[in-house]
Amino acid sequence: MKIEWNLNRLFLVAAILAFLMTFMMSGCSSAKTGCPANEAASVKIRKDGSLPTKRGKSHLFNKKMRKRMKH
Repeated sequence: MKIEWNLNRLFLVAAILAFLMTFMMSGCSSAKTGCPANEAASVKIRKDGSLPTKRGKSHLFNKKMRKRMKH
């Protein structure tokens, strides 16, 4: 009786782990899905071959909040 219960429990844990691994690995299966392992961050190079020096702005807050934080 106790051996059967341990085997059932082991099978259940193995099935859950297999399901979770399959679900987690499907997110990195194709490019351009947001998986950092597949996407390479790169900067667009200008026509003359130089790198841009201008930094971007994130605009995390709206314009009114940014003005309020400056003062």
